[in-house]
Amino acid sequence: MQAAQLVDLLTRLGLPRDGEVFACPAGHLVTVYLGLGTEPLIIDRVARIDVAGEHLLITGVRKDRYATAVAQVLAVRLAADSK
Repeated sequence: MQAAQLVDLLTRLGLPRDGEVFACPAGHLVTVYLGLGTEPLIIDRVARIDVAGEHLLITGVRKDRYATAVAQVLAVRLAADSK
């Protein structure tokens, strides 16, 4: 995936945007799927996604952080929180 495609996808999913920072909307859960090697890496409970050119900084609700290339993103899932 390219950066412009990812920004368009996150916008279409309805994630609030402040510049190149996308936040998880209240009452929802965001999951990012990355294609690293033979099995995808699944990052769930994402709080925000920072897009910086061809790189991402993904921050979880527990403040865990992942840095990766935009090209590694396979999918982004937005689901209503069942709580």
